[in-house]
Amino acid sequence: MTLYYAAGFPVTASGTYKVTLTVASVAATVAANTYCAVDLSAVTLNGTYTAFAVALKTALDATATGPYTVTWNGPSSLTFTISRATTFTLGFTSGTGDYAAHVLGFATGTSYTSANTYTSVKRPYYALQPAITARSTMLPFIYEPNDIVAEAVSDGGTSYAVAKNTSEKWADWTQQMEPKEAVYALDALTTAPWTWQDFFRHTRGQYPFLVAESALGAFANGVYKNRAEAAVFKATPVSSDWDNLYNMTFKTRWLGAL
Repeated sequence: MTLYYAAGFPVTASGTYKVTLTVASVAATVAANTYCAVDLSAVTLNGTYTAFAVALKTALDATATGPYTVTWNGPSSLTFTISRATTFTLGFTSGTGDYAAHVLGFATGTSYTSANTYTSVKRPYYALQPAITARSTMLPFIYEPNDIVAEAVSDGGTSYAVAKNTSEKWADWTQQMEPKEAVYALDALTTAPWTWQDFFRHTRGQYPFLVAESALGAFANGVYKNRAEAAVFKATPVSSDWDNLYNMTFKTRWLGAL
């Protein structure tokens, strides 16, 4: 059984969120858009939150040193692999290439040489794999909020109601028993630098995220957004005053399943 989270993220043409790296000493820049490790566009629509690996391959092949293969290795290891038939140098220039290194799971300011395949050396940003491969207190899987129907009753006892033609669907759950180093940014491991604190600070109520949970059948690849009431980081100790394991509470809108 597998379970991992993958959040949507932006790539811009300039500034902090620009993705530029060098392959075979030639710069490659990913087109500005919103991406995710897994293609969410079937749910998010309008070409948004497409697969980052596909966009990166397009950028790499445009350098005329390809063709390249780019693969997202989820759920096996939550890594990216970049390869081509012959050896090449993969570089992340300090400063301008930092965001690319974070998104792909490589060290900033580093060049990798003498191989034809490179795989993330740490967990990429925007991906999380819980210690327990299941969610708790999540039944029902989805439900409707309470404010869909407005009702009035006449003095004679006749009821009248107005309801929305369509309505959002909600989904709530708890991710239990997460170790402190997976929860707090200051305690993060170098091999897994993006924490639950980073997750909530990034997604808030804006960015959608995938929860891939193989045991859930039709709900196995659900796409969600945080509701405002739970779009803030608040970890709850499993046991009072025990600074070791924490529970993460989710209150979300269910956008659909891939």
